[in-house]
Amino acid sequence: MTKDNLDELLELTLEMEGLISLMIKREDMTPPSVSSILGRKAARFNELIESVVTVAEPRPVASQQVVDLQPEIIAEPEETVEEHEIADAVELEQKEDAEPMAEEPQREHKPMDESVVANCPERKLVFTLNDRFRFRRNLFDGSDEEFNGTLKILGGMSSMDEVSDYLFNDLCLDADNPEVQAFVEALAPQFK
Repeated sequence: MTKDNLDELLELTLEMEGLISLMIKREDMTPPSVSSILGRKAARFNELIESVVTVAEPRPVASQQVVDLQPEIIAEPEETVEEHEIADAVELEQKEDAEPMAEEPQREHKPMDESVVANCPERKLVFTLNDRFRFRRNLFDGSDEEFNGTLKILGGMSSMDEVSDYLFNDLCLDADNPEVQAFVEALAPQFK
């Protein structure tokens, strides 16, 4: 077994996982060609597995059950869908899953008052990269301008009381929202 064969085996595993995920998510809307593509990939997977696995001498077993590991090859339908189109469909499905649920009402952001931002002293608030991304996405609708402007204003404040007042009264953030609570918790140590 060469490294190329092992790489191909790993690649086939990931491709089959994507196709199976597509079939599960799309159910009866899955194009028929997905099954045939999956069958071809499974057949190649079996070929590679047979070249990797050495067969040991069979041991006596009380009752042997024969399991056929050969995939059922489904005939190619007349209309074919290219594999890249299926990959695009999987990618689209993943993007749709990543979009926020419509259940939460979206709040409107007020535009930043430039005079307030410009008059704030320089105090750098520090967050992890993950927290910056998370808070910007969940609390500021992904707006770098609003997130950075808010941080600049908060950096000019001297106490957590001022910060809380600004967040809850001026920005109208929901104090019961777990994301807002996590944001306040991340800010608190920086105002001690």
